[in-house]
Amino acid sequence: MNVRMSQNNDQLKIRKLWEEVFPEDSKEYLDFYFDIVMQENSVIVVESELTDDTEVVAMLHLNPYTVLHGTQQVKIYYVVAVATKKAYRRQGLMRKMLEYAQELSKKDNIDFLILLPEDERYYRPFEYEFVSKQYNTTIQSSKYAYAQIETLESKKNLSPLTFHEFREKFTTRSYENENNFVPLRTSKTAYRIYQEISSENGQIFSVDGNLIFVYQYEEGGIAKIEVRKVYYKKVETQKEAFDNYDVVKNFLVMLAKGRLLIVHEVQERKVSKCFSYNRQNIYDCRPYMMIKKISQTKVVLENIYFDETV
Repeated sequence: MNVRMSQNNDQLKIRKLWEEVFPEDSKEYLDFYFDIVMQENSVIVVESELTDDTEVVAMLHLNPYTVLHGTQQVKIYYVVAVATKKAYRRQGLMRKMLEYAQELSKKDNIDFLILLPEDERYYRPFEYEFVSKQYNTTIQSSKYAYAQIETLESKKNLSPLTFHEFREKFTTRSYENENNFVPLRTSKTAYRIYQEISSENGQIFSVDGNLIFVYQYEEGGIAKIEVRKVYYKKVETQKEAFDNYDVVKNFLVMLAKGRLLIVHEVQERKVSKCFSYNRQNIYDCRPYMMIKKISQTKVVLENIYFDETV
């Protein structure tokens, strides 16, 4: 087995393995990932030479980000799509790729490796530790009334944002927790986020200065609306913050129109706290992102708001 960095002529083999191991990912999402993300990331592959044509049988993707933590800019690799072809599992290939990733990160002057684990037991031996938690709240929206949103901006922007509208709001405005291990809000990051959300039929709304990432779909005959990310506008006081969360809550109830509402939040409950308790709701909290320190940086890992939606 040969562990190495991928080359341009490996893309079809990498995509074939992805489609085999992650069949739930749509063609549209893979088109986005291979057209945009693969242009700047690094992929570690393991190839088998047992056949005439070498085959990629395992892979690990390293997606680069610069994040702001306090006043420091920190370089990270976000580890994704760690996968091994079924016939080649339990042969130590994942261990070899993780070791390779660590050595590559040192050479590239990366400060941290961060990932969302499928199974934490794979990563504990390599000194990855949980640094954040995720709250997942499933809400019966039909049980809640909403207050009419009166502001001019809210009335104007109840339609999803275009890319140019999103880019302007994403890159020029101030948001909560923007210094808490969150990627720099550049035009390039805005483009990547917008294309990823669009590839999965998601939409971005602007409500009173908040950016809300929403997915609307049907699953098992049940209509659902899923909120994967909210960039909350920056305010001065705790009361203003709570009032702002309530505005977002009212918008979501209005948008849901009785559908099942699923809200994902990193580190702390914000908008979900605005919904009064209901026995039919489902409240879940679990460990979320794991991180491994690579460099000698003195960054203290607190309040990590990095998430899979960026």
